[in-house]
Amino acid sequence: MKDLIKLILFISYLILIFYINNFVMLFCLLILNISIMLIFKLNIFDFLKQLLVLTPFLFITGLINFFTSNLEYGLFILIRLIVAYSLTFTFIKMVTISEIANALEKLLFPLKIFRIDVSKVSLIISIGISVLPSLLDEFNQKLDCLKAKGFKINIFNMIVIFRPLLISILLRTNEFEDALISKGFEE
Repeated sequence: MKDLIKLILFISYLILIFYINNFVMLFCLLILNISIMLIFKLNIFDFLKQLLVLTPFLFITGLINFFTSNLEYGLFILIRLIVAYSLTFTFIKMVTISEIANALEKLLFPLKIFRIDVSKVSLIISIGISVLPSLLDEFNQKLDCLKAKGFKINIFNMIVIFRPLLISILLRTNEFEDALISKGFEE
């Protein structure tokens, strides 16, 4: 039950962030999120390092909103994304994947009316979440290998990285399927 409450609070807080239209309130939420990180002794430098990696995405998103709307709206979106990321970082560091799977199973319980096996759905989601870090590591490893070989990386030749990564994902999917079948998860 505690896992479900954490997940519902996280989702509610995340939705609330995108309804706030006040810079001061957004900065207060950012300070609150950083305070929570400090209280639970999470690594702030880890957060800042990962935020630095997201900077190009945040910058492009802010620019798109600036050109489609105005500067103020672009800044709102930029700050909202930073606050949402700080909340997500805190949530991920404080909750294990099995807790997320248990909470999702309880949250998706009404889907049993439609004869959907929610335990399998939560298992699939938790496997997907747990695989993401290793896929990111593999992506970075392939990127570093290509850079070491003198390959110029740009948006047009990213297919050189994504093709082997897609093949790796498909192979891992087969490995997960075999592992789950051997553990008795098949119908």
